Amino acid sequence: MRLVRWDPFRDLEEMVLARTADSRNADRTVPDWMPVADVAESPGAYLVRLELPGLGASEVKVSIENHVLSVSGERKEPQRDQETRYHRVESACGSFLRRFTLPDDVDEQKLQAEFKDGVLSVHVPKSEQAQPRSIEVKAA
Repeated sequence: MRLVRWDPFRDLEEMVLARTADSRNADRTVPDWMPVADVAESPGAYLVRLELPGLGASEVKVSIENHVLSVSGERKEPQRDQETRYHRVESACGSFLRRFTLPDDVDEQKLQAEFKDGVLSVHVPKSEQAQPRSIEVKAA
């Protein structure tokens, strides 16, 4: 999995382009918010973790197609009391979609996802061919 240095202006440009394209193309779904994600690699697997507070496992969809891992869902806006005056609301609501391009060395058939305490963990094992192994050297 390739790590890319974060460029906030690139992300901003992509969001603006996506919203512009959405206004021209009604079939395209643009996410309302983007949960933070961590991607880690160990010798045998990759781990993708997304923070999804306020959601349950049934509200999150995980899929894989053509080496692209997709995580989507929707956080409903909480019911707000009409008599309460809010000074600031920073919590994000609405649909989200995160996509991660996986390297060729993963075993897509063995992906596992678990949801606990508002954190989705997707375990992406590497294929057997990609596993490091030692080779015994025999004396002649």
